[in-house]
Amino acid sequence: MMNKKTLVTLGAVLVLLLALVVLKSAKQDEIPLEQAVELHRFVSSDIAPADVAKLELFAGATPDDKVVLERDPDDASEWRVATHYNAPAADAKISDYLKLLTELRGEPRERDASDDGLSGYSLKTDEAFHVVAYNADGEALFDILVGKQADFQQVFARPADTNDVFVVDKNPRREAGLWSEDMADAPEAQPWLDKEVINVAQDTVNSLDIVNPLKRVSFRKETPPATPQDTSADEGADAADDGAEDADAAEEAPAEPEPVWTLAEGGSGTDFKQPGLDRLLRAIAPLNATDIVDNSTPEAWGLDQPAFTLTIGSTALDQPVVLEGGRPDPAGDGYVRIAGRDNSPIYQLTKTSFEQLFAVGKSLDLFDLPDVSIAENDIQRVEIIQPDAALDLVRQPDQTWAVAAPPASLDTLQTAITAVVSGLAHWSPADVVTTDIDTGLAAPSRTVRAHLADGTVRTIAFGADCTVLDGVYVRIDDRPEPLVMTRADADKILAAPRDVFQLTVFGLEESQIGTISVQRPGVAYTLTRGEGDAWTLTTADGAERPADENAVKALLTAIADLQASDLVVGPTELGEPVDSVVGVTTLTGVQHDLQIGARGDATCRGFLAGKNVVFTLDNLDVADLLPSADEIAPVAEAEAPEETPAETPAETPAEPAEPEQASAETPAEAPEEAPAEAPAQAPEANPTPEATE
Repeated sequence: MMNKKTLVTLGAVLVLLLALVVLKSAKQDEIPLEQAVELHRFVSSDIAPADVAKLELFAGATPDDKVVLERDPDDASEWRVATHYNAPAADAKISDYLKLLTELRGEPRERDASDDGLSGYSLKTDEAFHVVAYNADGEALFDILVGKQADFQQVFARPADTNDVFVVDKNPRREAGLWSEDMADAPEAQPWLDKEVINVAQDTVNSLDIVNPLKRVSFRKETPPATPQDTSADEGADAADDGAEDADAAEEAPAEPEPVWTLAEGGSGTDFKQPGLDRLLRAIAPLNATDIVDNSTPEAWGLDQPAFTLTIGSTALDQPVVLEGGRPDPAGDGYVRIAGRDNSPIYQLTKTSFEQLFAVGKSLDLFDLPDVSIAENDIQRVEIIQPDAALDLVRQPDQTWAVAAPPASLDTLQTAITAVVSGLAHWSPADVVTTDIDTGLAAPSRTVRAHLADGTVRTIAFGADCTVLDGVYVRIDDRPEPLVMTRADADKILAAPRDVFQLTVFGLEESQIGTISVQRPGVAYTLTRGEGDAWTLTTADGAERPADENAVKALLTAIADLQASDLVVGPTELGEPVDSVVGVTTLTGVQHDLQIGARGDATCRGFLAGKNVVFTLDNLDVADLLPSADEIAPVAEAEAPEETPAETPAETPAEPAEPEQASAETPAEAPEEAPAEAPAQAPEANPTPEATE
């Protein structure tokens, strides 16, 4: 029997042996995954990323809708998206993609799968996502088919020359920008585009020159001259302290002045806002586009004669960079290119980025613009003078607003009028014009006058539409410089009668209507409300019949809900031949006759006597006002004799004996038999049975 000392010794030996085993195992090399599991290499190890000169990406369902990436023939280190205007590609992204492809390996899932088997993985030729690589000589290097996802991280794939299915942990389809599960989705060029226009570090920029049709502005970053030191106080210093004073002076010498930005030219004043300039500097470090467009048609992007330029000087550049800009639609996106470069791409910028880059409008906020605000409560009257319509709005003692002109017997929209006055009081300029351009203000076509409580009159003259941003050129009072008002502000202030009047035509409730008359070519009838809200239709010849409840309800709703789309104030007649008339009489006897003119493509004109307006009506709404008499009161099926000709002879007194055997042939036989049996009584029109016998 072992003693305690022996057991302790054996235990120590066992622990030592176990430690040696663990140490030996740790020193052994790990088995590569390729050896532990049979992994298939999709691209031969003899093919390197540098050997690939072209990539084609497409969905098997749409093989003609592909993305083609090619190396630049003049610089093999750069790539182009050949199928997107030969635009520059993101070289780093393509480099990463080629590395992924050349290192792609997969674990076998099914060997030599059938067509049905491949379809289960979305790996049939017409289902899968294809990645085909070529060398500079146009020879295919590899062709990889990618199917549906096996799970969130893995995907099925196979080489094009085999039906063996593999599972890979990298997804070439997703890396190409296709995240959907629909294998028919075609790849797009967007993920491959190099959208960086310029990238100039903010601290290296030392000059900016901005030109747009409204203004020219120049900024310079300069070091201010050092301020001379006043040394007169040191003239009587003790010579014994000269050494100490020199040391102190060296320690307290002022630092070199920091460079600062100055406004060298232009602007709307002598000062500018540094935060606005800082935002511009950040915007070009870097400046990224949203897309690259066709550079073979510069006129389509306003770049045949660029109206916008930004010249950037930098200590990091041998010469300034000049950006040219164009914006065909003042309310839309803008387009830029780098001047002086052969075949320069044309980049698309968002509206905000473009306006910030070229100091357009308030997006950059470089300068303080004129203050044109008016205290809203001071406005007592607003005159809006414009060719198509004019308005004269007057504040009432109870602070509501009335329409003094034009005259119309229509209810006003107080909220709409208040919005006009508020917009006039609180608008602010979108930009200021400091260049000599045609603003259309030499002979303004529209004018707004605000009459204030102290008798002052503020005037806004409206000129042409602004060609730089979405707005209108305006002049305030006698100020010399034109301003730009945004389209939204102009639309709010330049109200028309249709904006401040109720456009309800009849203005009646359904329960108020007692009689409706409809006259149109070939149709005339009257509807009258009776007891219990039963309606009767009376035709032109005086015939009456009950109207259908639902049809009358639809007509009443059409009358009560009728809204005009526009109106012309002033005319006292329709101004054209009357096509139809809808008359409505209330239960209290008030008559409303709506005259309707000929219907055009979508609208027609209507005139309602007593309201002094001609309405513009939608044809569909008018059609609801003019139903036919049969639609309102369908004719009931009458039991007229002519509807049953076969039975009528059998029911007349001239029926021969044994009427129970009468048939359709009986009427034809009776005239032949009667003269033969009773010739003496033939003249009788209606012989009795006794006479016949």
